[in-house]
Amino acid sequence: MAKLYEITFETGDFTQWTGTPNGGIINTDGDLTVTAGAAMGGSSYGMACLLNDASNWSGYHYPIGNTSGMIRTRFYVDPNSAAIVSGDMVTALNCYNASVWVLSVRLQRTGTTYYIYAQTINDEGTTVATSTYTITDAPHYVEVYLKREVSNGSNDGILTLWIDGDQKESITTVGNYTRFSIFDWYYFGKVQNNASSTGTIYLDELVIRDDNTTIGPLSTDRSISVTESVDVTDTPTIGGVPNVNVTQSVGVTDTPTVQLPVLVALSIFVSETIFVVEDNFEGWGELELSVTETININDTPNMGEEGETALGICIDSNTTRKRGVRIYTP
Repeated sequence: MAKLYEITFETGDFTQWTGTPNGGIINTDGDLTVTAGAAMGGSSYGMACLLNDASNWSGYHYPIGNTSGMIRTRFYVDPNSAAIVSGDMVTALNCYNASVWVLSVRLQRTGTTYYIYAQTINDEGTTVATSTYTITDAPHYVEVYLKREVSNGSNDGILTLWIDGDQKESITTVGNYTRFSIFDWYYFGKVQNNASSTGTIYLDELVIRDDNTTIGPLSTDRSISVTESVDVTDTPTIGGVPNVNVTQSVGVTDTPTVQLPVLVALSIFVSETIFVVEDNFEGWGELELSVTETININDTPNMGEEGETALGICIDSNTTRKRGVRIYTP
């Protein structure tokens, strides 16, 4: 058992439905749009659902054909000050068996207060619903679990609702053995609403599983962390000297740092000092310097006081022969 679907809208469009097997979207009037303004939980995009008539538009997957007897789902919702008809509701998610719905999650408004509740239907055709629970006019994540009863007539099916991680209610006496024999499709979006409601609600980050694993909020570290070998720059410079090719393993979200040692070929001139690579060598020209230190790529390597060898470079201010740099090899 595992995650069945995850609709994040991070592609900036509906291709997580239209570009996947058995997926699609019903959006004839264009009332559903993917926009950055609907993003929630730290994502970049979400889905805006325009409430302007009784038409019902949503994304879906069908057929699913799952017979695990469990659905656990999580999504984000923001009422966004939508003028939902008082006492009425908007269905954001419906899950179905082969022909009729078995799980529904709804946003309701009474007066100026918004509510969330979940419901299912038992084998007798009776609606089994949680109470309505208040949410603010702001983003929230809703999680729901539906379980089929163990055997026909055992009446131990489960419907549980969480809002922002807090369990609000769990009904453990649902008789749904026949009704919930299969989970075959879902609709997510403006699945059902009153024609007189107006405004736009936001939905985002739908996850559907076929087990009872906690889904929870969108992880704050969902940014992709990839380690790869890359050139930090094409022609990085250290101390103004170009053509130092540095290859480093970095995470793509990291601020790159150069992990030395690196082999640096350069010529630096400082007045009234000389080149010394070994203590018994002096002269002009190009030198090779083996350096061990971690530095930011934009830093200039430290040129310390005479005698410092942590970086292997120092300036001998007492030497008065030719111009150059005195180098102590570590």
